[in-house]
Amino acid sequence: MSFADVMRWLVVLLVPFAAASSADITARVKVDFYMESLCPFCGIFATSTLKDMMGEIGEIVELSMIPSGNMRPDAEGTLQCQHGPGECEGNRVEACAIHLHPDQHVWFPFVNCFEENFPENREFAARTAEKCAKLANISALDVQTCAQGPLGVELAEQMTKQTAGLDPPHQFVPWVVIDGGAYSGGTDAIPYRVCQAYKGVPPPACSKYRPPSPGSVLGLTSTSTTKKEARVCMNKDRTHFEHTNAHTD
Repeated sequence: MSFADVMRWLVVLLVPFAAASSADITARVKVDFYMESLCPFCGIFATSTLKDMMGEIGEIVELSMIPSGNMRPDAEGTLQCQHGPGECEGNRVEACAIHLHPDQHVWFPFVNCFEENFPENREFAARTAEKCAKLANISALDVQTCAQGPLGVELAEQMTKQTAGLDPPHQFVPWVVIDGGAYSGGTDAIPYRVCQAYKGVPPPACSKYRPPSPGSVLGLTSTSTTKKEARVCMNKDRTHFEHTNAHTD
């Protein structure tokens, strides 16, 4: 068989695999998670439902995390965070890890670790970042240099603009958008919605997920029975938000 014949067979054999790989990437469900580093309910969601989902069906998810939440500029244009300056620093640390390591398989373990440890060590963002960088096998120095420098400020401004551009506007965090549409339903039912949105052959784990209960809202589990049980950090500008009894930590 000539060299040309060999090359033609290689093309015949490899093109279907390349096409399948491309289709898999295209079919992934885009999940955007708007959050802030010291909102306890963002941390609970990130380290439980979201962590489990990424471990079980992460191959069909294109995950984005936008650590800005209810951050907004003051009269002088300086960004202020709902839970104080420590949260602003935590947001920058997370934003920098995501920016420096765009692969979700790299940055998500870091951010998940940070959310597990930062709230109890809110004065020690650098120490938490170092611990989590070791876990994710990335450079803590690079992350901290970014977070403490102009790039960190630039990323924070970008995240804030992205959050402000949401349509409909976010009313609280955690706020989740699935394939461009704001999600409504219990947080524990998000994996079910992702599986429903997936256009390809669903992973086996999809069979165990259940739809949200009627009337459930984000910040509630699908088994909750009252809006008073909502666990969210409110966007104070959204004064018309109906969940007036929601926790606002």
